[in-house]
Amino acid sequence: MESGKRLQDHKTSVFWFFCIALAHFFVTAPVRAETLGFSLYSEASVSRGELKVQVLDAVNGLAISEALVSGGTSLDSEPLIEVKTSADGSALLRIPGDLPRTLTVAKSGYTTTSIAGVKSAGATVFLRRFPTAEKLTQGLLEGFPPATDDSQFLAGIVFKSLNIFDLVNFSVQSLMSPEKDEIDVFGPRKVPSNLALPEQTVRFLFATVNLNKPIYRIPLNPGLPTRLAGAQANIKVSDVMGLATGFKIDFVNKIHFTKVGISETFIPAQMDRGLNFSAGLELGLYHKVFLTRPPFKADVLTTAFIDMNGNRETLMPTDIKIPITAQMQDAATDEVSLTTTLRPYGKTKAVLTLALADQGRRISGIYSDNASVAVRPGPFLAIDAIGSAKQVPPVIEMIAPESGISTLTFNSPSPEGVLSSTPLWKIFVLPAAGAVKVVTQNLGAGAQVKSYALLKLQFGKDFNETLIDGTTAMKSLTRFASSVAKVEGRVQP
Repeated sequence: MESGKRLQDHKTSVFWFFCIALAHFFVTAPVRAETLGFSLYSEASVSRGELKVQVLDAVNGLAISEALVSGGTSLDSEPLIEVKTSADGSALLRIPGDLPRTLTVAKSGYTTTSIAGVKSAGATVFLRRFPTAEKLTQGLLEGFPPATDDSQFLAGIVFKSLNIFDLVNFSVQSLMSPEKDEIDVFGPRKVPSNLALPEQTVRFLFATVNLNKPIYRIPLNPGLPTRLAGAQANIKVSDVMGLATGFKIDFVNKIHFTKVGISETFIPAQMDRGLNFSAGLELGLYHKVFLTRPPFKADVLTTAFIDMNGNRETLMPTDIKIPITAQMQDAATDEVSLTTTLRPYGKTKAVLTLALADQGRRISGIYSDNASVAVRPGPFLAIDAIGSAKQVPPVIEMIAPESGISTLTFNSPSPEGVLSSTPLWKIFVLPAAGAVKVVTQNLGAGAQVKSYALLKLQFGKDFNETLIDGTTAMKSLTRFASSVAKVEGRVQP
């Protein structure tokens, strides 16, 4: 009797491990035209020493009135001028002193935004509202073939299609739906709600398990136009059984992705009916990616995408592999093959190469646009680990990379029912600013901070820090690197 119970526990454990592993490798974030956070431009209508500022809502583009706009020469000193935006969201600053300047925009209910190194005469700042409760959307993932092999799992995963911002803000902890659904595997078991399991029978050792969870459920932002993507995959039951001894990140290499698909565009708040769509687009081997070693000990992840519109706003993953693990230290280069659609579909193909260390808290990524059969991403961008702390450090230093921008984001705990983080304050540093000291007391004494993150963005050779279009800038992103620190406590007075 006891041996039978151990066998049952073993079976259910490996099945659960499989579900987690499959869900862990697809990002869940909304598809929409996002902004970098600001734009800089020349402005002939202002006099020397003046800065014209326009403040807009990052989601709907509407003007924000009564926002506090501050200007000065550094972020570690008191602002030299403070004004509030008018009804049309505009403000004019007269900042004494030489260029470059600093700019900060704050409004209750929005993320405070600062920019250091402003040499332009005009600036548009896109403020983002704090996130609100998400809406559950559900439906059927269709297009599965009949299940004929009981030695393999047949499963699907539904996720929000990606954009370039989702890739830059990659987080292992947010890759699967926080909602759970119940299935019967030798008793009731909880699995991520965005998992879809067509009706099938699989064999565990000397027993069989009947699976049937056709409906996916996924939480979405109710105000944002969204497209869902879905992927079919199969994996040998014998490979899943090996997870009983512990999960290893390169297990994803044993998952064979066979088909993908993408839904229509919809707004979750207006979607009363279920959203059914098909993942029936066949995949085949196409890319061969030649990798270089990251500058720190890390797992290396490669993902193939279809860029549906050619603007990095709607990316559909087609394959994912882990060619290098942190334990592999010998080879100087490695190569890996990835599947994608072999017939024309979408505008372009792309490959993302990520180095992940410190349990996903340190990342370096390379985005390869217009990816062909042979992909050579090149060297990774270096970044130091910033670890974790009991309290927010009193001062954090920043410097922008060559041809790029550095950002620092302080996040507070999110409200219940919200998967995404809640940024309190976001700082952008341009190359002209040089080394910048961020005084964290400016968050306000007692402010609750869950984490803070440093991010480096490196753009193409044509990058011009005085002329930045925040709505299109991320189209020229080539490399990025981030480091996240978890924090326990509040900002000290």
